[in-house]
Formats: sequence, C-alpha cells, structure tokens
Amino acid sequence: MRCRALPGFGAIVLAASLLLSAQPVLGHSDGPNPNGDGFASDVDSSDTTVTLESDFPLVFHPHLEDVVDPGVGDNGVSDSTGLVVSNLTRRADRLGRRAAKDFYLRVMPLGASITQGSASSDGNGYRKWLRAQLRFKGWNVNMVGSKQDGSMADKASTTFDYRTDNEGHPGWLIDEIHSAFQATRYMFPNLVLINAGTNDCNQNKDIANAGKRIQRMVDDILSSIEGVTVIISTLARSKDHDDCASTVSQQIRDLVKNSYGNQRVGVADFYAKMTKEMLVSDGIHPNDEGYKLFAAVWWEAIHKLEDRIQPPNAASGIDDSAVTSGGTCEKVAGNARGAIKSQVGSGHDDGYYSHKSVAKGALLTARIEKRDDPASVTKGIPERMFFANIVVNNPGAPRSEALDDWIRVFHDPDTGKNTYYYRQNQGGGVFGPSTTFDVDMNCDSGPRYAFHDFNNDGLADFFCLQLGSAVSVSLNRGGNPPRFESIGMVVPTHSGYTERDVRIADIDGDGRADYCLINADGYLLCSRNGGQGDKHSWQGFSDQTGLTGMTFNKRKRGLDELIIADLNGDFRDDLMFIGDNGNAHTFVNMRGWGSGIVPDWRDTGITHPGQGQYGIRHLIKFGRIYGSGRKDYIYLNETKTHYDVVVWENVGGGSTKRKADGNFYCDMRGSGADDYVWIYDDGHTDSTDFYANIHQPPNWGHSITISLNVPGPRTGIHLADWNGDGKCDVLVQDKATGTLTLYENRYNLGDKTITFHNQGVVSNQARCTQGWGVGIFDRGMRMADLDGDGRADIICLEPNGRATAWLNKASGLVDVGQIKRTEGWDRANIRFADVEGSGKADLIHLNKYTGAATVLKNKGFTTNPDRIAANGGSSLYWTNRGVLYSPINRGECMHFTNQGGLGRADLLEVLPYTNQAWTYFNECVRLLSPLPPPPYQPLTEHNPFT
Repeated sequence: MRCRALPGFGAIVLAASLLLSAQPVLGHSDGPNPNGDGFASDVDSSDTTVTLESDFPLVFHPHLEDVVDPGVGDNGVSDSTGLVVSNLTRRADRLGRRAAKDFYLRVMPLGASITQGSASSDGNGYRKWLRAQLRFKGWNVNMVGSKQDGSMADKASTTFDYRTDNEGHPGWLIDEIHSAFQATRYMFPNLVLINAGTNDCNQNKDIANAGKRIQRMVDDILSSIEGVTVIISTLARSKDHDDCASTVSQQIRDLVKNSYGNQRVGVADFYAKMTKEMLVSDGIHPNDEGYKLFAAVWWEAIHKLEDRIQPPNAASGIDDSAVTSGGTCEKVAGNARGAIKSQVGSGHDDGYYSHKSVAKGALLTARIEKRDDPASVTKGIPERMFFANIVVNNPGAPRSEALDDWIRVFHDPDTGKNTYYYRQNQGGGVFGPSTTFDVDMNCDSGPRYAFHDFNNDGLADFFCLQLGSAVSVSLNRGGNPPRFESIGMVVPTHSGYTERDVRIADIDGDGRADYCLINADGYLLCSRNGGQGDKHSWQGFSDQTGLTGMTFNKRKRGLDELIIADLNGDFRDDLMFIGDNGNAHTFVNMRGWGSGIVPDWRDTGITHPGQGQYGIRHLIKFGRIYGSGRKDYIYLNETKTHYDVVVWENVGGGSTKRKADGNFYCDMRGSGADDYVWIYDDGHTDSTDFYANIHQPPNWGHSITISLNVPGPRTGIHLADWNGDGKCDVLVQDKATGTLTLYENRYNLGDKTITFHNQGVVSNQARCTQGWGVGIFDRGMRMADLDGDGRADIICLEPNGRATAWLNKASGLVDVGQIKRTEGWDRANIRFADVEGSGKADLIHLNKYTGAATVLKNKGFTTNPDRIAANGGSSLYWTNRGVLYSPINRGECMHFTNQGGLGRADLLEVLPYTNQAWTYFNECVRLLSPLPPPPYQPLTEHNPFT
C-alpha cells in the first residue's frame, strides 16, 4: 500500500480541505456534531488578521551615536507612516542610512542569561535595540536560535511579524554555551555574537583557562561555517565578581588580538564602557540602560567588520526573507517543506502472533446440563451459549484482566419465551451458581444473540439479532445480577441479508462494538460505531460515509464459519475461520495506514489444530476464561446428559504492538527542538532508544545514552517540561487518582547521559480521573503549555473532547476549569501543539480517515466570570483556523512535533508497521499580498517501504 504525500515546499492544499474548513457541516469524522452546523460557543470564526509592527525609531546614546531607543518621547512628531519619530531620530537620519546589502544578516545571539535578556523590563535585553539599529543602517536582519524570548519582533518582511530567536541559556558555562552552538549550527548564521564567561566567574570555574575555552568555541564556529563573522563581547561588570570579570575580559581582548588578527573575528568591549550603576539589584545583569549600551557596543564592533561580512550559507535551506528560523506567522494550509524522510525504521514490536495453549480440560462448574429438556432445546444449546463479561469481578482491575462470564439463553419451545442465565467467572476456571437476569426487551423470537461492549464502559451489552439483519441493543448498567436497559433498534434490516450474516465485533479497537455483515461473496462488510457514551453513530471503514464498506476480502467464508474475537488481547477483534473439525485459521487485526481506517489484517495461518472429529464447527467458542485479555479456545463436548466446557488456555502472544507505538517526541536536551525517544509499554527504554535531533533528517544523533525505567503502561506516560528549564521531564499518571509522579530530567552534557530523578507526586491538587481507554491514542490526560510560560499544563479530556485544565505555575497548580466545550470529537483524535509559534499550545483535531487537521488557535485566558459565561463556560478562547494540515494519511499516523526547532508544530507522518516517517516542516512563507484559495493539484505518492 502506498501513502499519499503532498508535493514539497510551496505545496498546495486540496480544494476539498479548504471547503471543509470553510463550510459548516452537520457531522464530522467522529460522528454527529452536537453544536448543529457550527462550532461550540467558545470558538470564534476563522481569523486571518496579522498584527504588523513597524521598525523602531532611533535615538542617540551618550556612549555611542547610533543606538536605538524605541518609544522615547523627545517631542516626537508623526511621520507619514504614522510612527512617532523623535527629533533625535531625524538627526540620525540626516547622517544617512548605509546602503542596504543584498543579503541578510543572519544573527545568532549566543550566550547565557544576558543574551536571553534576563532582568530587562521587556525580556528583550540588548537584542531589540541592536536589531533596530541594524535595520536602520540598512541591513535585513534574521535573528536565529532555538529559543524565543521577549516581546520584540524579528521582522524580516513587511507582511508578518515574528518573535525573536536567540541562543541565550541562563546559568550556562562557556562549554555549555559551546554545546548550544553545536546543537544549532545547522542554522548557519553569518554573524555570531558571543557573550560567555559570567557564570564561569560566578562559579569560579577554572578562570585561568576561560579564554582557552572561548577559543575552542570560536575555532569550532569558524571551522563549521564557511565565511562566518564572530564577535566576542567582554563581560558585564559584576558587583561580587568584578575582578574575575576584568580578568576574563582581558583574556578575550588578548585572544582576539593575538589569535584572529586576519580573520572575521572582533571584540565588543562592554566591560570597558559599562559602569556598575547599570546593574540591577542582583549585581550581575544589566538594567535597561545597560542593555542599551550593550547594543551600542555590539553595533560599534559590527560596524568595524560589516564590509567583510559574507552572505549566509545558501545550502542551509533557510529562507531569511521568510524568517524560517522561527516566528509567529500564520500557518498556511497545504504549505510545507517536505515530505522529507526523517525516520528510516526504528522501534520494536512484539512480532507475529504465535499461538500457544495449555489444556485445562472440562471445567466442572461450567458444565451445561441437559436435564429433561426436549431435543429441540438441547440441540440448540451451543448456538445459545456465550462467554462475555457482564458482571464486574474486580472493580479495580484493568480491562486487560477482565473475565468472561458463562451465559446461556434458554428458549422454551412451549411458551416461546427466553430465560437468561449467567454464572459469574470467579477466576481460575471456576464459575459461580446459575442466576437469571433480565435483558429489558422482548427478544424471544431472536432468533440470534450477541454480547459485546456497545458503549465502551467495559461491560458486555446485549444484542438481539432479529429476523432480516436488524439489531436492537440493551445496555448493561452493572450490578450482580446485571441490570439491562433497552435502547431499542440501532440497526435496521438490510435487504438481502439474514440474521446469520450479522457479526458484532470491535473492528477498529476503540472499545465500541461495530456492526458487520458477510456478503454473498463471503467477504466482511462493516460499519463502525462512531458514537459517544450510550449514543451510537454508524460510519464506514473506507470513509466516514460509506456504511458497511469492505473491511476484509482476503478469504471467503463458509456457512457459519467466521468467528470474530480478540485472540491476542489488544482489544481489536481478530478473524478466525473455523474448520469442520474445529481448527482455526486466524487473521490478526492490526493498526493500519493509508486512507480510511480498514485494519491491516495479518495472516497467521492455522492457530488452533482442532479436534479429532468432524462436524463440530458449531461447538467452538472463544472466551476470556483465565483473564489474560486473550480469548481462550472452548469446545462444547456433547455427552448424553450434558455439554462439557473443555478449555485450552491461550498463552500465545504477538501482533499486539506496532514499532511506532512507542514513539515519543520532546526536547530532552534543551536544544529548542524535539528529540525522539522510544519507550516500551512497561515504561523502560534501552540505552540506545534515544535519538538526538541533529537537524539532518533522516539521521539522528546516537552519542547520548538514556536511562529510563518508570511504571507503565506507556499510555499513562507523558514527556513534557514540568519545571520550565527547557528540558522535557517524564510524568507518570496514576489511572485511578489522576495524580502525576515527576521524574525530573537530569541531562548531563559532559557525560552525554540522560537520567531521571523521582521527585514524587507533583499534582495532588489536580485530579484528572479520566484515565485512558483501550486504544493507544485514547488518553484522558494531556500535557501542553497553554499559557506560554514554558511549563507544561495539565489538560483533562472527557471521551467527547470536553476539556478542563490546571495551569502549572511556579507557585503551584491553578484550576482554570473548563477550557473547551465538546465538539463531539473523540479525544483519541485530539492533539495539542503550538501551530504558529505563539508559545501557547493550540488544539488540533484530526480526521481519523484522512488525517486532515483542523486547528483551533489558542487566543488566551480570561478570569472574568462574565466573559467565561459568555464563552460557553470556557476560560480559554479559541479561533477556528480551519484545516491547516492537508490530508496525507489516516489520523492515527499523524504526529505533531517541533522537529524543525522553530517552535511551530511540524507534521510527522509515521507508518506504524515499519516506523518509517516523513516530516512536513511548518515554516513561515513570505506573502507580499493575500493569496487566493489555491487550485487543486493531484497528490503525489511515495512508497512507505523504500
């Protein structure tokens, strides 16, 4: 099978996707829309407004003539653009702007907290002032780096505004700053501004050799990037370590003078021009005036070398006019750089299903007595015998340990009435006494029955398969004996089919029983139950409208030959073709790929050899007798007085997990881009299961080892930055209580290891008890930064997609209540990721059939009760941006990662079987005028196995 892929950079979105985003619909891929023909009241209509921010006016600084000072008011007047331009700006203008170069300054501010802008009033530090000065002098500027800090705009075009990028890491030493460059050298800056050594002084780190460490960094930069210009600043003054700052500053001056005389290396002597009065109270960081001076000193050094600065490396793939190194430009539907192969096949699966069994013999407590019933009754016993979980044995046990109870439907031929009996499975092959129960409907004329979970509550419901092919359902409300409540007919009669052609099974593995028919050719046609809770909604498997579509056509079946049941315990029902001697030819149901949601059926051959006699096909049953999650093989062996229930316990395994099931993507090193971590279902990783993002797809770095061993299953494991240090931690969710245990990331750059330290429960006041469902994406808790403070917040998702949240603040968790009303979306198809570089996570809804992704943009919180009430009870505002990621592959193959390091969600298409992947990089595009809706272009294909 081939996967559909869009063309490369500049690809055009499908016209159908645009129509889908623009036109309201009554339903969607997850079933009926509860909000009629629109979104819930907490979603605004699509907003394409772009905020523009003009270049800052300039003023002079007493230490240097041409330094910027936005917003200073010396009786400024408005110019023709509406900007307030100071008189001093006009004075600077009269001195003349330099002629603009025909290439960009791709500037990497590289350093620690001063580079980040710590202690400045706006968080911009020197970068805002410096950028404005460079722009005033005629340079086009693109600041690059893996981090985004401050409020300034890194605006290279006149159409979009961008948040500035930098490589400033608070607290980092010289060697760590060197490693920051190594992780981001792929950005190929043509101007690197280094401010390093302050933290070495603060920690008294081998001060005598600080200059040598800086030299190693500069040499690495010069050898890595041809034609690069490097400027090193001396250190800021220091209240407590000024002697050290003076010493290191002199080492830097000597280094530039003695080692780089004829190279593009300069020094910005900040120490010589700064006073201690320019420090804030911590005695380390400059105040706003100090940062302005810093910008002036940088400019002075740049000016001396500007005629020697070379164009940025064209081979980098970065379009500086589009500011592809980051930014908050709007996402354009269908536009991406890619597809670029980014995984060649990794991860682990559990192989092909291999069946093994242990003979348990006849279970005495499950014996079916004939008593003195007439032959018309006793011959019908096998057809009316079932094994299904209708009574909860252990309320605290996971579904994978559920036990199937013994169920018999007794039809009295004299009265025409049914009596329903069950024996509770008590474990170990022992059943309790027979007890009757009421199904709350008249199914006396049946003529056939089934028991399966209709509403995903873990209990088997009752299905009455009526004449023709109609189906009525009675829901199991729990209790012992169980109480059933009829919801009436859920499927009408299908012309040309009989009740014997009907099968009830969970084909898509979502915990809800689907409706299947066997057609005249012997193939299986199914409709999935796309409802939520007790409500049902029938959809196709090839597409959401094609009901009873082809689901399996690899083998034709004979009369009553097909049994559909979960043989390997992965909650996806498998197909078993039962031979006349009771043998079983099995096709295992696995998560697939390509358009639609038809499973990948894996032929595993004869799994059960059958019995030594023939004509017994109707005597074969399957049930979870021993609680492994796998269906055991049952033979109803008829004797003169009874039927023995002979059981073979299923101890086989395999074909339950795909290689891609363990994929996690998160920034584990603080590099600004997501790495790739593969985690086993039990919560451990091998030492080689860490793949460092080196921005050379499909290659990953393999020099770092990881050590992780936390409680599984992995559906309860989250990778997210909990403490705001830029590195992703591991948080393990307790399904019952909803609490999170933090395993803090202890990345050691020197040892090249990632270990995790158990910090205990960190979310006692936030209890999300939604847990998780049976599918790997059906997770009731998510972690994402909703408020843009760099800390992952807790999102609690109900099955229908309604979301509540707790914000993770430095001072503790803050309950913000409902953040999103339901759209009727299955939470398994909801993702959270920052689509447009705002720093805040947006909501993405995936079409499960096509992968087309609708984006609801995060517009921020309100605490005003009146506004919350007007917003449908949600404290967070959302704007419908429509379908921004085009259909490429089914939804469960789509991931959203910051793989490009731009702070924008890239689309990652992952094939579950091979774990090969392709990335569609979400980058800014330069639009000189609004684009009309793009025309349709045919999709190209790529072979997923090459």
